[in-house]
Amino acid sequence: MKLEVNSVTCGYRRDAPVLRDVSLELADGDICCILGHNGVGKSTLFKTILRLIPPLSGRVLIDGDDIARWSRARLADSVAYVAQSSTTVFPYLVEEMVMLGRMNRVGLFGAPGKRDREVVDGLLAELGLDRLRDKPCTEISGGERQLVMIAQALAQEPRVLVLDEPTANLDYGNKIAVMEMIQRLSGRGLCTIFTTHDPEHALLLDARTALIIPGEQVVFGPADQVVTERNLKRAYHATIRVVEILDDWRRPVRVCLPLLNQPDGGTAS
Repeated sequence: MKLEVNSVTCGYRRDAPVLRDVSLELADGDICCILGHNGVGKSTLFKTILRLIPPLSGRVLIDGDDIARWSRARLADSVAYVAQSSTTVFPYLVEEMVMLGRMNRVGLFGAPGKRDREVVDGLLAELGLDRLRDKPCTEISGGERQLVMIAQALAQEPRVLVLDEPTANLDYGNKIAVMEMIQRLSGRGLCTIFTTHDPEHALLLDARTALIIPGEQVVFGPADQVVTERNLKRAYHATIRVVEILDDWRRPVRVCLPLLNQPDGGTAS
């Protein structure tokens, strides 16, 4: 599978585009991390990739085919999306909510079969949700509900998984669990695209990284080339050091260290 974003300009009005001339190319197993401050256009780029809004110019291709011509059903077979946050009005059980992700396979009037139940059971176990399977989604925490929505998207068995800030409502342990999940999915050949406010996630996963800098071209490339002190300063208008430490196996790991203003109002140099 190859996903291409070819010279895409996206936004809601032709006279006021949000992002201009964005180009990305991803393949099976690739992890793509999209970075940038609030309001810079990350969600707009997602909506364009998901065909929720048409590109103002350029094309989004999967295996060389323009998805603008695809039916909704065909797109759902290839691409799954998890929004930044969700609220549940109806008290669906956790197992039922995840099973809804199989509807593209089961069909509107079909009934889940053995294969569908196996997929759902596997996802509940993998994401640590099995203990919640019979609990209404209205009675679980926001972080647990976010994991349920990720499981629902994975139940589609997509080739591309798009996650909008998947760790936003999670405690530290569950943030690590989601990063480990993305890494495992990459090993299985799933292409994952996600946004985050933490540049370290891109470094941790050795992701292909798209950094959106206001008024400039999107910087795209390997995490260690994109997540630099200079680029982070341009993107976030903050002083962030990128330092190297050794992990438990004595391997070098790069981490981000934000610096606060000094008492005299300056910043460390």
